[in-house]
Amino acid sequence: MKPGFIYILVNPFIPGMVKIGYSTGVPIERAKRISQSTGVPTQFAVVHEVQVGSCEDAEREIHAELDKFRVNSKREFFAVSVKEAIEIVEKVATKFPVLMYTANSQTPEVPSRIKAMLGGVWQRIVEFHEEAQRKPPGSPPFAQN
Repeated sequence: MKPGFIYILVNPFIPGMVKIGYSTGVPIERAKRISQSTGVPTQFAVVHEVQVGSCEDAEREIHAELDKFRVNSKREFFAVSVKEAIEIVEKVATKFPVLMYTANSQTPEVPSRIKAMLGGVWQRIVEFHEEAQRKPPGSPPFAQN
């Protein structure tokens, strides 16, 4: 799992299409690199970005969901509206949250946006994690009935 960003790029000379990809760096820098190609008349603009815990897996799932809109099977361009692209990217991104650990704790810190989406499920995840930390090494993660 490699954390990074999923980005959506547009180019005014490529109307009706978006480019959706991932970067482990800053998306605007990725857009600048892509825009340097001699076949691109103007720069790409980042219209949306979201940080994810596994950028390759998230991108794969997004591309699979948008496959029917894909313009070329070897390219990351999709004939879909920016609004629809953002909706799909955001939906898939929730499956790949960015987990951060503090120096004082082994409990993951998750961005508040993710916690809000998970609601009561987040509390159960934290409780499960804390219970697993208390168990001796090698013991089963789930209670046996």
